[in-house]
Amino acid sequence: MLGRFSKGIILEQHKEPALSSDIVEFLNPSVAKSYFESEISFDKNALSADDIIKLAELADITDESDGKKLYKKLSAAKNAKELTMLVADAVDDEPYISSQMCMMFKKPDELCEGIELCVKALGISKSSIAVYKNLTDISEKIPRHVNNIPVKRVFGRYPVQERIHDFFEGEKIFIVGTNALVHLSRAFREHRIQTTAFITVGGDCIHTHQNMEVNTGTAISAVLDRCGLLEEPESVVVGGSLTGVSITHPDETVVTVFTDAVLAFKKNKKEKQYTCIGCARCVDVCPRNLTPFYLYKNIERGYTHKLDFYDIDRCIECGSCSYICPSKLDVAATIISTKHKLLKEREAGEDEV
Repeated sequence: MLGRFSKGIILEQHKEPALSSDIVEFLNPSVAKSYFESEISFDKNALSADDIIKLAELADITDESDGKKLYKKLSAAKNAKELTMLVADAVDDEPYISSQMCMMFKKPDELCEGIELCVKALGISKSSIAVYKNLTDISEKIPRHVNNIPVKRVFGRYPVQERIHDFFEGEKIFIVGTNALVHLSRAFREHRIQTTAFITVGGDCIHTHQNMEVNTGTAISAVLDRCGLLEEPESVVVGGSLTGVSITHPDETVVTVFTDAVLAFKKNKKEKQYTCIGCARCVDVCPRNLTPFYLYKNIERGYTHKLDFYDIDRCIECGSCSYICPSKLDVAATIISTKHKLLKEREAGEDEV
């Protein structure tokens, strides 16, 4: 059943105070903004679909919602000619993160212009913005429309991201992250190359929670210093608290176009681990109806030949199994790393053939 009765977990969101605050520009003055040269018209009415796709290519825009190049997504979708609606992804269903959602409130004009350009490139007429509904700790009121573009409130247990399509029944949708759409607007208006990322900085070690626009290549330590630390964190995570990567050298790790958050926590909640007690809570919450504890046990025992039977390839890497585990086992990290290792081995074998 759709929504709140589906599998997954209920998470406290902790969106504030970052969401209601202005987006802070943390840009290195020694790094000049980059622009591309093009004869593509600045007249929106004169733009063709191919012009818009070319803008996305010249601006080197990466869609943060799936890590793919925007021009490649648009080109493939345009040629397929099966879509009926564009959906701007502002869901942000992981705790603390609001770097996609904040575009509705802080950069509505650029967001909606990016949507308009994508709709024109795809040759469709309908568009919507998807945002997470189950938010009880935010100061901002979720609007029904942003510049006449309707806002669809998606709901249910985490990961809602996996079920966006379910909320647009009868439509064949094309999903684009809101940050990529803002960068597309800049590509049209300024012929500007994407050299920044929008990130949320939060966690119980952060003095000032905020959304920021940061140059790619900026050290994570610099971002933490900019927001201030209440105390030295035991855990620094790049990405979401469930799907992100814990890092040990913030000076050596930098912001990339894929970075959506930097979180700092006082305690590493996973530092004390026990053995699996077979409670099957990970099975209860898995949105893909997998059996994570069987996958985990087989990996730990080295029985990788059994993993295909348990459908390891169907794991969407949401992290729900680790979150719910009472033994505090790194179930998700173990499964994900093994899944990628097996995928590389499979690809290497195909290349040899």
